[in-house]
Amino acid sequence: MTTASDTTVVRDLTFPQPPEAVWKALTDTNALAAWLMPNDIKPEVGHNFEFRGQAYGDWDGVIHCEVLESVPNERLVYTWASLGIETTVTFELTPDAGGTRVHFEQTGFDETQTQNKQGAEYGWNAFFQKLTEVLAK
Repeated sequence: MTTASDTTVVRDLTFPQPPEAVWKALTDTNALAAWLMPNDIKPEVGHNFEFRGQAYGDWDGVIHCEVLESVPNERLVYTWASLGIETTVTFELTPDAGGTRVHFEQTGFDETQTQNKQGAEYGWNAFFQKLTEVLAK
């Protein structure tokens, strides 16, 4: 079930690929760039990395992150900081009938950041569609 609040983006997804393939798409620099943004991720706790997108308006195109948790093929948590807003992104992977269930959350928006949260929801929907396409290749 996918639920959300005024401060959290939540998505529950199912992929036919095994957790190892989904994990690679979340943690391999090139695989992650194929569906999200260019980055320098390493799935190691304490690693600071950046996503780099197309700058527009007040946004410089950079998202600053730090890996908080990394359990291969099971759980990845990192900070997501941009435009003065710091949130936390969590991916939980569970094997499911030969595929993988992914529970995703982006937490930490406050009640005054409705537009930012709505933008995140829109962005993640597009990113997850692209992830589906990348995993299918």
